[in-house]
Amino acid sequence: MNEHLLQLHMKENGFYGEHSQAQQAAVKHSLPYLDKILIKFKESLIESNKIDKLQKITIADYGCADGVNSCFIINYILHFIRSFNSQLTIIVIHNDLPTNDFQSLFRNTQFSSFSYFQNNNNNNNNNNNNNNNNQMTIFNFASSIPFYSQISYNQSIDIAFSSVAMHWLSCKPCNIIDHVHAGFTQIESIRNNYAKQAQLDWMNIIESRTKELSIGAIFFFVNLACDPECDKMACDGSGACPLLINDALSILLEKQLINQQEFEQCNLVDFIRTIDQYKEPFKNNDHFQLIDAQLMFVEDPLWQQYQLTSDINNYIEQFTSFILAFSESTLINCLNENNNSNNNSFENRKKFILNEYITQLKTLLRNNLNLYATRRTTYAILTGIKLK
Repeated sequence: MNEHLLQLHMKENGFYGEHSQAQQAAVKHSLPYLDKILIKFKESLIESNKIDKLQKITIADYGCADGVNSCFIINYILHFIRSFNSQLTIIVIHNDLPTNDFQSLFRNTQFSSFSYFQNNNNNNNNNNNNNNNNQMTIFNFASSIPFYSQISYNQSIDIAFSSVAMHWLSCKPCNIIDHVHAGFTQIESIRNNYAKQAQLDWMNIIESRTKELSIGAIFFFVNLACDPECDKMACDGSGACPLLINDALSILLEKQLINQQEFEQCNLVDFIRTIDQYKEPFKNNDHFQLIDAQLMFVEDPLWQQYQLTSDINNYIEQFTSFILAFSESTLINCLNENNNSNNNSFENRKKFILNEYITQLKTLLRNNLNLYATRRTTYAILTGIKLK
């Protein structure tokens, strides 16, 4: 497994889910597309005469993090399934990297207010032998195989979904020396390297789903995308965030709190694709019928709240937490233990650097809110059905 993947994970102990309002907003805005593809799924079962013989459905979430958004979508899907069959066995596969916070994931799936076990009266929580036959039986499992590869055996998954995860790349093509994000680099060869890796990863993601999805299975992907109306990435959420992160880290570099090597190690290893790049693997692909491939523009919920309250202090706290949810682990893991000064311990240095990073994020936001605040984010909605 690539070393970069072993360093990448969201902030733990429920922090990511608590501060993923933007991702939650994207999922909620995409529900009409999910409704449409779920209806296609049911129609496919009817046309193939499988609906009366159906005994189980396997659902897979690619990039589940701590499960907050995952549980929301699974509950939604189970509500639909219950409308035509309430006695099925449901298998749920939560997929993410080995470094993921699986402890918080399973705590959320079992005990939270949005637990799909609690909300669907799972028979497995009832030791009484006289189980209600109108209840679903639900099992869940974790997969730590990166989703660029096959995560389950052939034709084993019936409903595949992913929300705001597949922009992360499987490996780091090269260091970005002049920015933390490939979308802002002035070096064409670096942009090309990231674009090529993103294309390869996306082809591998779709090819892997080709193998593991069953005939008639559906997929529902919500991914970050480029806004074609923006000349600069910074006018969109997928650009404003790396711009803020870059400028905060650049100040740490100028203050010699981190060195150039550490700055480059803090590169965000992701790529924001265009809608045409997302469509590419489905051209002349007789395995899948692409149902929807649409851009969706979602107003940022934190910005909306700020517009209502004008509470800049709360906005800065909330937006900084949102940034830390996906960037803190990268910063900490990229610090070099040998780059200590004044005989400070490495642990003390990590705490000091993190505190300085947080301070700079907040200061930059306060001094130039118009530049760094995310107002809306662009997503690509991709849904389809497996034909053969």
